[in-house]
Amino acid sequence: MLTVLALEVGREVVPRITLGGKLISTVDSVDYDSAPMVADHISMEDSMVVMRFDKRLYQNGVAGAVLGIEEEDNVTRFQQLHAFYWSQDMKLEMGRTRLRNTLIESTLLRDEDLLSYTHVANASLNEKFNQIYGELISTGWYLDHKVQRLGVWAGSRRNGNNVTFPNAPEGLDSQGLSYIYEQLKDLFYVTRLRHAGIRLDRQQVDVSGATEW
Repeated sequence: MLTVLALEVGREVVPRITLGGKLISTVDSVDYDSAPMVADHISMEDSMVVMRFDKRLYQNGVAGAVLGIEEEDNVTRFQQLHAFYWSQDMKLEMGRTRLRNTLIESTLLRDEDLLSYTHVANASLNEKFNQIYGELISTGWYLDHKVQRLGVWAGSRRNGNNVTFPNAPEGLDSQGLSYIYEQLKDLFYVTRLRHAGIRLDRQQVDVSGATEW
């Protein structure tokens, strides 16, 4: 007699799908000085759709993936495409995701409106996507299993296929470490101090044939 156990029946291992995004719509009027031939139109740029798929691995943490798309210059591009795993002890993330250079977040701003004020600039490249998204592998350790996290990461800030970037070195051109204190979601709006920490990021750039950091 053969007995088959359906281990997926338990409610603790049911997969979860989360759908989110951001919608920004503005009316761009004709500019007779700089672009007199461009008609009025509604711009949807910087709007995005993000999907997250995750699943509890019994009592050993949660694993999943994030897929995000965004329209930029009338082209739909992947701005996030990464896998992750987290538990009470650690947090691991690998793939295309947001760089660790955000200074200010506001849903009322387009990504390029105040880019030099909202993000630490990419030393090699000027394109908007290279300032915000990149290939990254990062890991963090929860020092107290709750709110204190020590993190390290390394990655590449280059974006695009078959594109030559004169000042962008090959391989990993970004490294960093951080210490973050972040209150639990259940207590986020109860405690006075919700989020604090420090991040140190190191960028590599090729200047006149020499490599600098």
